[in-house]
Amino acid sequence: MIDLNYEDMDEQTHLNALNELDRYEQYLWIRQLKNTSLENQTNFFTIECFEDLKLIQQLNAREIEFCTIHFIEMGIAIRGTFDMAMEVFFKDGNTVAEIAEEADKHDLFLREYPEDLEFL
Repeated sequence: MIDLNYEDMDEQTHLNALNELDRYEQYLWIRQLKNTSLENQTNFFTIECFEDLKLIQQLNAREIEFCTIHFIEMGIAIRGTFDMAMEVFFKDGNTVAEIAEEADKHDLFLREYPEDLEFL
């Protein structure tokens, strides 16, 4: 599930996205625009293929438009932020351990919050 500020995107934002994407990504973005009904427009939508997931990630990575990617069945959400420092939220501690192990296999890392961080 993707949470993207789609309802509030203006024409300039769409043009900025098209200028930053390669030709195939532009095709995917335009396809998404064509498949979105103005009457049923929402900030939440599902994606069914890896190519669409890559497109959404490119929007985050290139700081075109930030969104949150929810992997519902895995219990993970990834929120795009500046400098490729994606925030990752986990359902539980077991999920954190599993993902940390996978990240390590692919030379990625997860930063931990400081122990003394107070949550509101």
